[in-house]
Amino acid sequence: MAEKGLLSYFTGQGEAQPSSLAESKNPVQYLMQLASERPEYAALAEYLQSRNAMPPISFGYMPDSSAGQFVQQGIFSNSNIPVTGKVNLTDAFLGRRLAPESAIPTLVHELTHATQKEMIGQNLQKDVVDPEAKQQYLDAYKKLSYDPSKRGIEAFREGSLSKRLNPEWTDKNQGYRASVLELPAWAMGDVANKNPVNSYDPYKPPAHLNATLATERQILLDLATRDARKNPNKKTR
Repeated sequence: MAEKGLLSYFTGQGEAQPSSLAESKNPVQYLMQLASERPEYAALAEYLQSRNAMPPISFGYMPDSSAGQFVQQGIFSNSNIPVTGKVNLTDAFLGRRLAPESAIPTLVHELTHATQKEMIGQNLQKDVVDPEAKQQYLDAYKKLSYDPSKRGIEAFREGSLSKRLNPEWTDKNQGYRASVLELPAWAMGDVANKNPVNSYDPYKPPAHLNATLATERQILLDLATRDARKNPNKKTR
């Protein structure tokens, strides 16, 4: 669809671009359209689509004032959660006084969790057509995410970098913000935030931590996408 046609789909022919998600005919699609201009979201979406693993996204009530969450199927769950998992965003983002871009960092954060889940399955994939592409991805994952030959926090690239930059901050926030799953998600969300007034990350991480982890995560996503295209996951196709 051409750019003009795409804009008309979301806003109505000849109408101005909505000033909030609430004013859009389809808030989720409009949010994804806006987010596609951010390289962090583009890398996440391209990877998830290459694995047929893009989770559904919806707005709704969120407990505990949470902005968003990525929900997965439980091992013994019979719920209606899809295999891809799903992203829930707070309906507070639909407020008419909020800029439509306000939800982008949270969307990027939660989609990062979706890619973490998907990469676990990709690492275990046995049906390989292009061994070189697979090995390049696995080598990058070992270097930029998890190295099973190491022990403790040193096995995790995100955790070991955080520890080197600021051991005290890392230890203090180990229960959530500095955990190995949350480090790249907060980093990607923070870098995707283009609002100069409102900071996305309230935890005041070490300088350069988010920028470094976001860059490395996009490198990993690029190689993971290449592997996914060269070695399709037959179980989901």
